[in-house]
Amino acid sequence: MGRVLARTGDSFRELPLLGLAIAGLFVSAPEALAGLILSQQSESAAQMSESGLNIVLGLVGLIGKTALVHAALQRQLGKSVTIGSSVSAGASLFLPMWGLSILTSLGIALGLILLVIPGLYLLTIWVVAVPARIMDGPGVSAAMGASNELTRGVRWQVFALLLIAGLVFGGAAVGAALGSEYLQGSLKLIGTVAVSPLISGLVTLVFAFGSAALYHELKWGGERGPAETTAELFS
Repeated sequence: MGRVLARTGDSFRELPLLGLAIAGLFVSAPEALAGLILSQQSESAAQMSESGLNIVLGLVGLIGKTALVHAALQRQLGKSVTIGSSVSAGASLFLPMWGLSILTSLGIALGLILLVIPGLYLLTIWVVAVPARIMDGPGVSAAMGASNELTRGVRWQVFALLLIAGLVFGGAAVGAALGSEYLQGSLKLIGTVAVSPLISGLVTLVFAFGSAALYHELKWGGERGPAETTAELFS
């Protein structure tokens, strides 16, 4: 757990502008725009528009999340990354990531509805399916299987990490969204188009960098990864 947190912190130190730019462009800015659009509509019209806007936000955000995980993984392997290369990777992986998101979300949601525990179990074993798909190549089911294998034997530790992160960062995002609903006038507008989108972007950034760090730890442990170790053999 300590190494995962340290690697996550390293990503923030090494990719601050890239991370903030991608999270801002693909998460915060679209959410702020959606909030502004809804604020200009009547309550009934806003309710009708909200579902459609949420779908668009999810699809756009998926590209950003993939780009952030890709950037963190590449940087952890000692490779240089740019905003353009990361966004390009996120866009090129959109369809498989969409399929992966649908399958894992349906499985986790069904598990939560049935007995809760199966949903939490699936959430734990599929936690690094996204970085596994980015690093290990094609195959949505293969990525889910790879995540299952990587978490084998350490699932309690992974679940504990997810629980802490969910309570701290997920709670912050939910709290900001709910808090905006109870504000009035200009304060509500500021909360909807500024505060809540900003927190959502930061939470997305934390989970993306954290996901890459967790994958690295499960895959290579304390090693720095294949790029550096191979280079050291020939140095």
